[in-house]
Amino acid sequence: ATRANVALLLKIFHEADLRSNGILVLTHWDGEIGDEEDDLKTWAGTDEDALRIIASFGKVVLTNNKLKRGAYPECRRKCLHELTDFIEKQNGRIFARPVDIWEVVQDLLAMFAGKLWKRMVNVGSLLKGVGDQQPLPTFCGECPVCFQSIEMRDVIWLPCNHSFHQGCVASCDTCPLCRASFNQEGCWFFQ
Repeated sequence: ATRANVALLLKIFHEADLRSNGILVLTHWDGEIGDEEDDLKTWAGTDEDALRIIASFGKVVLTNNKLKRGAYPECRRKCLHELTDFIEKQNGRIFARPVDIWEVVQDLLAMFAGKLWKRMVNVGSLLKGVGDQQPLPTFCGECPVCFQSIEMRDVIWLPCNHSFHQGCVASCDTCPLCRASFNQEGCWFFQ
């Protein structure tokens, strides 16, 4: 996520403005107070992208958001103090460059969609085997046709946003509740 966020910032703002006035706050750091600089170098290592991210900002602040850590209040206080000091010392403002938002979205998709797609999980594959032990609720309530609870693998959501058991509307071409017409291609269901 950090890489995509930085890519977005570099598309919207001038790189020189970010380098002089931008602040990057990394919140999932789990080191000790005083070790931030060494930990940041260790985290980046020889990763060119990580080094480029760090170099893109005027200030990088590491903070810990794990509430169970005893040093959490001091770490949060130190982070806020560093942010305040950096902001108060700035003379200039960061101005956004004129961008075509569609172009920005296309660029980000080209850069990161493949990586994100590989991490996505098919919900249907998650349900295989799991629902055999116990029913998986949809929180849709009862089917308005048969008045039975609707389980995840049996649900069909029509384009009108009404939900039923798939079998209860298999021979229908209009919603039993609102009479809106539909076809199977316009519905959402597990196959």
